[in-house]
Amino acid sequence: MEVRYAKQEDYPQFEKLHGQFFYAGLTEQRAKITVSKEIFDKLVATESLFLAFGQNELIGYAVMQGYDDGTCKIEEIFISPDSQRRGYGFAFILEIKKKAKSEGFTKIELMSATYESDRFWEKCRFVSRNGSDLYETKL
Repeated sequence: MEVRYAKQEDYPQFEKLHGQFFYAGLTEQRAKITVSKEIFDKLVATESLFLAFGQNELIGYAVMQGYDDGTCKIEEIFISPDSQRRGYGFAFILEIKKKAKSEGFTKIELMSATYESDRFWEKCRFVSRNGSDLYETKL
Protein backbone atom coordinates (compact mmCIF):
# COMPACT_ATOMS: atom_id res chain seq x y z
CA MET A 1 0.00 0.00 0.00
CA GLU A 2 1.22 3.48 -0.88
CA VAL A 3 0.01 6.36 1.29
CA ARG A 4 0.72 10.00 0.46
CA TYR A 5 -0.67 13.49 0.29
CA ALA A 6 -2.94 14.20 -2.68
CA LYS A 7 -1.58 15.92 -5.78
CA GLN A 8 -3.46 17.96 -8.38
CA GLU A 9 -3.34 15.11 -10.90
CA ASP A 10 -5.18 12.79 -8.46
CA TYR A 11 -8.50 14.62 -8.87
CA PRO A 12 -10.08 12.30 -11.51
CA GLN A 13 -9.37 9.20 -9.39
CA PHE A 14 -10.44 10.98 -6.20
CA GLU A 15 -13.70 12.19 -7.76
CA LYS A 16 -14.52 8.64 -8.91
CA LEU A 17 -13.77 7.16 -5.46
CA HIS A 18 -15.56 9.94 -3.57
CA GLY A 19 -18.66 9.23 -5.66
CA GLN A 20 -18.97 5.95 -3.74
CA PHE A 21 -18.95 7.72 -0.37
CA PHE A 22 -22.16 8.33 1.57
CA TYR A 23 -22.72 9.79 4.98
CA ALA A 24 -24.03 7.52 7.73
CA GLY A 25 -27.74 8.15 8.16
CA LEU A 26 -28.25 9.02 4.51
CA THR A 27 -28.37 5.46 3.22
CA GLU A 28 -31.80 5.93 1.66
CA GLN A 29 -30.80 9.13 -0.11
CA ARG A 30 -27.41 7.89 -1.38
CA ALA A 31 -27.23 10.82 -3.78
CA LYS A 32 -23.75 11.40 -5.11
CA ILE A 33 -21.89 13.77 -2.82
CA THR A 34 -19.28 15.62 -4.83
CA VAL A 35 -16.16 17.56 -4.02
CA SER A 36 -15.58 20.36 -6.51
CA LYS A 37 -12.18 20.85 -8.12
CA GLU A 38 -11.90 24.12 -6.20
CA ILE A 39 -12.36 22.37 -2.83
CA PHE A 40 -10.01 19.57 -3.91
CA ASP A 41 -7.36 22.16 -4.82
CA LYS A 42 -7.66 23.73 -1.35
CA LEU A 43 -7.27 20.33 0.32
CA VAL A 44 -4.15 19.67 -1.78
CA ALA A 45 -2.69 23.11 -1.08
CA THR A 46 -3.11 22.72 2.69
CA GLU A 47 -1.97 19.06 2.75
CA SER A 48 -5.32 18.09 4.28
CA LEU A 49 -6.04 15.14 1.96
CA PHE A 50 -4.22 11.85 2.42
CA LEU A 51 -4.62 9.10 -0.21
CA ALA A 52 -4.19 5.33 -0.03
CA PHE A 53 -3.31 3.29 -3.11
CA GLY A 54 -3.43 -0.48 -3.53
CA GLN A 55 -1.84 -1.93 -6.66
CA ASN A 56 -1.60 1.60 -8.18
CA GLU A 57 -5.35 2.18 -7.75
CA LEU A 58 -6.81 4.77 -5.36
CA ILE A 59 -8.66 2.79 -2.70
CA GLY A 60 -9.07 5.30 0.12
CA TYR A 61 -8.71 8.81 1.40
CA ALA A 62 -8.75 10.79 4.62
CA VAL A 63 -9.47 14.49 5.08
CA MET A 64 -7.53 15.72 8.08
CA GLN A 65 -7.02 18.98 9.92
CA GLY A 66 -4.17 19.84 12.25
CA TYR A 67 -4.49 22.18 15.24
CA ASP A 68 -1.97 24.17 17.28
CA ASP A 69 -2.74 22.13 20.43
CA GLY A 70 -1.11 19.04 18.87
CA THR A 71 -4.39 17.47 17.78
CA CYS A 72 -4.93 16.08 14.29
CA LYS A 73 -8.62 15.51 13.46
CA ILE A 74 -9.79 13.05 10.83
CA GLU A 75 -12.79 14.87 9.37
CA GLU A 76 -13.68 12.21 6.81
CA ILE A 77 -12.21 8.83 5.94
CA PHE A 78 -13.23 6.28 3.33
CA ILE A 79 -12.02 2.98 1.93
CA SER A 80 -13.67 1.73 -1.28
CA PRO A 81 -16.27 -0.99 -0.69
CA ASP A 82 -14.21 -3.42 -2.82
CA SER A 83 -11.23 -2.89 -0.50
CA GLN A 84 -13.03 -3.07 2.84
CA ARG A 85 -12.50 -5.99 5.23
CA ARG A 86 -9.14 -6.78 3.65
CA GLY A 87 -6.83 -4.98 6.08
CA TYR A 88 -6.43 -1.82 4.00
CA GLY A 89 -8.31 0.41 6.45
CA PHE A 90 -6.18 -0.76 9.37
CA ALA A 91 -2.97 -0.29 7.35
CA PHE A 92 -4.15 3.17 6.26
CA ILE A 93 -4.74 4.21 9.88
CA LEU A 94 -1.26 2.97 10.87
CA GLU A 95 0.25 5.14 8.13
CA ILE A 96 -1.85 8.15 9.18
CA LYS A 97 -0.64 7.70 12.77
CA LYS A 98 3.00 7.53 11.64
CA LYS A 99 2.65 10.63 9.48
CA ALA A 100 0.83 12.62 12.17
CA LYS A 101 3.44 11.71 14.78
CA SER A 102 6.31 12.59 12.44
CA GLU A 103 4.70 16.01 11.90
CA GLY A 104 4.61 16.67 15.65
CA PHE A 105 1.01 15.83 16.49
CA THR A 106 0.37 14.14 19.83
CA LYS A 107 -3.22 12.99 19.39
CA ILE A 108 -5.70 12.04 16.64
CA GLU A 109 -9.44 12.60 17.09
CA LEU A 110 -12.44 11.63 14.99
CA MET A 111 -16.20 11.14 15.20
CA SER A 112 -17.36 7.56 14.74
CA ALA A 113 -20.50 7.21 12.64
CA THR A 114 -21.83 3.73 13.42
CA TYR A 115 -21.56 0.84 15.85
CA GLU A 116 -19.58 -1.08 13.22
CA SER A 117 -17.12 1.78 12.84
CA ASP A 118 -16.82 2.02 16.65
CA ARG A 119 -15.48 -1.52 16.64
CA PHE A 120 -13.03 -0.65 13.85
CA TRP A 121 -11.69 2.38 15.75
CA GLU A 122 -11.25 0.29 18.89
CA LYS A 123 -9.29 -2.27 16.85
CA CYS A 124 -7.08 0.62 15.69
CA ARG A 125 -6.47 1.53 19.38
CA PHE A 126 -8.74 4.56 19.52
CA VAL A 127 -10.85 5.02 22.65
CA SER A 128 -14.20 6.68 23.09
CA ARG A 129 -14.15 9.87 25.10
CA ASN A 130 -16.67 9.44 27.93
CA GLY A 131 -18.71 6.88 25.96
CA SER A 132 -19.44 9.36 23.17
CA ASP A 133 -18.97 9.12 19.39
CA LEU A 134 -15.72 11.08 19.76
CA TYR A 135 -12.75 8.73 19.55
CA GLU A 136 -9.11 9.56 20.13
CA THR A 137 -5.68 8.00 20.27
CA LYS A 138 -2.46 9.35 21.70
CA LEU A 139 0.62 9.25 19.49
